Amino acid sequence: MFASFAIGLAVIAAVLAVGYRRWSDAREEARRAGASLRYAIPVRRFDQIDRVVRRRVCRCGERLQLQGEDSREIEGRRFRVINMLCPDCERRERLYFDVTRVFH
Repeated sequence: MFASFAIGLAVIAAVLAVGYRRWSDAREEARRAGASLRYAIPVRRFDQIDRVVRRRVCRCGERLQLQGEDSREIEGRRFRVINMLCPDCERRERLYFDVTRVFH
C-alpha cells in the first residue's frame, strides 16, 4: 500500500515538474526579442530586418524560411510582422519589428 502511494506521488511530482518546465520555457520564449509586439525589435532601416531574418534559426537547428510579411499600425507606432517556417520540423514563428523610426 505504501509503495503504491509513494509511486503515485513520484508520478505526480514528475508530471508537475515537466509541466512547470514547459510553462517556464514558453514564458521565456515569449519574452525573446521580436517574439511579440511588446518585445518588437526596433530598427532604423529595413535592411536590418533582412539581416535578422537571414540568421534566424529554429529550435531544431534548421534555418527558418520567410513565408510572408505584414504591417500593422498601433497607437501611432508601425510594425512589420515576419512569418517564418522551419523546413525540417514545420514549426512556425513570427518576428515583430518596430519600424516607426524608419518613417520619421
